[in-house]
Amino acid sequence: MIEKAKEAILDYIASLDERERLVVLLGVPLFLCLLYMTFIFFPLKSMTDQYEKKEEKIKEKIERIKPTLKELIVLRSKIEPILKKVEKGSSLDLTSYAKSLAEKENVNLKDLKISSGKSMNGIEIKTISITFGETSLNKITSFIYKLESSPYYFRCIDVKISDLDENGLTSGKLIFYFYRRGQ
Repeated sequence: MIEKAKEAILDYIASLDERERLVVLLGVPLFLCLLYMTFIFFPLKSMTDQYEKKEEKIKEKIERIKPTLKELIVLRSKIEPILKKVEKGSSLDLTSYAKSLAEKENVNLKDLKISSGKSMNGIEIKTISITFGETSLNKITSFIYKLESSPYYFRCIDVKISDLDENGLTSGKLIFYFYRRGQ
């Protein structure tokens, strides 16, 4: 079948005069090339260019977002341990914990008041006021450190020290924030 089609085409070309043969042999390939360029090459090139532009825009957005993303990762690494402490503090008996730690650190605890604080984003913030008497500054410092580095989230917000006596003992007041998951 292909042979018959080939023979028919060659017979047709042979029957044409010189000028018509030149038009067919140059015009048909030129016409096919023009069709290829118009309907295949240029549309594909246009689509490729569009995708390259979109890709470039996406890369630019990624580059703009990278510093923010890095900052968020750093913040998350700082917040996760705090959130674990906040979660752990949900079941803590504040009064007995603070009293036992004060006793352990030899802090002369005179008064301990817990004020119900505010609640933000499901986290309850309580204010703890601790009044102490005749205790060395080293023991007070150690007590503050132990509370803040405990497995619960305490943050000292105020330290008031009154007079220091001749034995190096002082009295005063400590105020802490205690954070826990809202109940």
